[in-house]
Amino acid sequence: MWVFVGGVLFKVYIVGDAIKVVRRFSLPDVSKRELSRSAGVFRFPRVSSATQSADDADLDPCIAELPPRALLERLARELRHRLGLHLFNLDMIREHGTRDRFYVIDINYFPGYGKMPEYEHIFTDFLLNLAKSKYKKRSASLP
Repeated sequence: MWVFVGGVLFKVYIVGDAIKVVRRFSLPDVSKRELSRSAGVFRFPRVSSATQSADDADLDPCIAELPPRALLERLARELRHRLGLHLFNLDMIREHGTRDRFYVIDINYFPGYGKMPEYEHIFTDFLLNLAKSKYKKRSASLP
């Protein structure tokens, strides 16, 4: 299935209970006409630039609006539960022309967090909270 996305994807970083979203340029939309002329393979120019941040770009607000926070929280909670992971990210796209039709197109366990804004503080807080939790559990089990 081909989904038109308006050239934007959302990188959603999950670190424990913290959720951070970054806009990225996605591959450009391709017209149905161009798709019908291709022989099953379509060459995209500038694929490497798809990793550039789109947070400061002048984008159509309908395309660039972040996914609703409540959706992200439910999705992160469900994936944490089903996957048993607390460090992961996912790529999400919104179907062009809709406000509420999103697709998760990739999930990465323990991804690189270097491009996540404020990752140092978020990651450090996660590790400190994890250590405190383990210490409390251990202390509670001692006689």
